[in-house]
Amino acid sequence: MDNPKVKAQVSIEFAVAFVMLVLFVVLATKMFTWMGGTIVKRHIAYENSRSMTSAAAPKDMVPPVDFFNAATGKKPMDVFNETE
Repeated sequence: MDNPKVKAQVSIEFAVAFVMLVLFVVLATKMFTWMGGTIVKRHIAYENSRSMTSAAAPKDMVPPVDFFNAATGKKPMDVFNETE
């Protein structure tokens, strides 16, 4: 094992493997950063495309304005009780 050619080959293989490993880590980090950024951009675009009014929703699907208002004398879940 004292052959310098064998030692040189091992060193070259180690250097190539190390460079490939570092490249893989850097590219994986870049890919996940890019994916996270596109998810954020898509979510912002989605939120901006939503309407802030509930005019398109049917009246029975819109919760009452005073759903959590303690002044009405109802418990919060009483709005679903139609027996009153």
